[in-house]
Amino acid sequence: MKKMADIYFTRVTKDAVSTFSLSSRQMALWKSQMEDHTSDWLRVVPISGLGQTMNGRTYRCVLCYRLGVPLFSVTKPCSACSRVFMGDIYGDHAVSCAGIVGIKHRHNVVRDTLVDICYRSGISSGKEVDIGLSGERDKSLRPADVLLYSWDGGRDVCVDLTGSSPLTQTGMVDFVPGRAVLVAAQRKRAKYETKCADIGYGFLPFSFSSFGELEKDAVTLLKRIRKFSVAQDIGARAAIHIFSRICFAIAKGWRHVTLPIKLGGLGILSAEDISQYVFIASRLQTSALQAKILVKTGIESQGSFFKDALDAFNTTCNVDVLSFTTCTFSPKMMKSLAKCYFGVIEKDLVSKYSLSPRQVSILSCIRAPHAQDFIFTIPIDGLGQRMNHRQFRSVLCYRLSVPMFSEGSLCLSCTAHRMDQWGDHAVHCSSEVGVKFRHNLVRDILVDICSKVRIIVRKEAPMGFLSKDGKDL
Repeated sequence: MKKMADIYFTRVTKDAVSTFSLSSRQMALWKSQMEDHTSDWLRVVPISGLGQTMNGRTYRCVLCYRLGVPLFSVTKPCSACSRVFMGDIYGDHAVSCAGIVGIKHRHNVVRDTLVDICYRSGISSGKEVDIGLSGERDKSLRPADVLLYSWDGGRDVCVDLTGSSPLTQTGMVDFVPGRAVLVAAQRKRAKYETKCADIGYGFLPFSFSSFGELEKDAVTLLKRIRKFSVAQDIGARAAIHIFSRICFAIAKGWRHVTLPIKLGGLGILSAEDISQYVFIASRLQTSALQAKILVKTGIESQGSFFKDALDAFNTTCNVDVLSFTTCTFSPKMMKSLAKCYFGVIEKDLVSKYSLSPRQVSILSCIRAPHAQDFIFTIPIDGLGQRMNHRQFRSVLCYRLSVPMFSEGSLCLSCTAHRMDQWGDHAVHCSSEVGVKFRHNLVRDILVDICSKVRIIVRKEAPMGFLSKDGKDL
């Protein structure tokens, strides 16, 4: 069977270009996905504990992009960078735009997966380790994505991850599979290899594409990790799935923040989360009706599917749903189960997602009462309740800890402090126009609210206060 199938599809492959009239872009898609390991993600066993699950929307987007199915109906400006790319209905720009939140997310998912693989293989490694690397004019460069301790003859090796899209190359006629990851790796070597060597560290680029293509150094690294796992007999059976885990992490990088708003997310809940409690709530809310309909049939109203779902929920949340759900009316039942489920997620948020102290601080702040109310605002121009794409992107990037600046650059307003990549200095710099603007905007809105509810109020009213030197305040 396998031999005959191999002969048949080899012939189909040879005639595919002429038989199916493939365009240059379709040829590039096809060639990219014929590279080693690019389709390993399809063979991944869904395991939540290893991050090997993907919601329906994410899976659909991945398949559409890989099969050349249009993701957008019309050409319109990118919501992140506001640039217009004519004819880009397939999403080629979306997977590589530096302003998209998901680009950094995909990088971090792959990085965290690589660190987890090293940990499970018994390899000492660190994430986001500051090795004191300096650039031009003694500017500090960002920490190493992954640091492998005593990896190269007793020397620590810095692993720098970089993602790219092969379809952003100019011109598809001379398309070469694997060129995008090779160019990205060479660029990283030219920038960091000598600097790392000067301070006693090795350097290894880990270049991957949006289709799962891996540069040869990345393949060599993963093969060595797999060999190490088998030699140490640490999860030897799971070692063969290392490439599948990395490839799946690259594909999963499409997923954005899907936590509830009160937990610091955007309220776009994933099917993976919702499925934990909606089925149970639906069955419990209609249990009385089901019992009446089936009373004379001898059929059990709950059934095995419900019992399995209930056991899974009770195990995940460490509760007995039937003991605390006294009200079976919608939507109270749904809200009660959702609150219970996300309460468990909230407790494990810091440890499960390896959040940094800064990310923990941001989550604590935006979970405070009213901190996320701006998401519920109805856009009304007359009330000033509208912001453009660039402002909205900046707000999301700051709240989701997505870097907005190149670290070490001088602040253009005060010219006295160095900018941090997250924008913490920018939001409170006393010389920044936006700081005073934000103050005045909040003041004007407060005055407008008082005026609309007929409270007598005055803006910028002199009080006769004097400073120590006798000047008016």
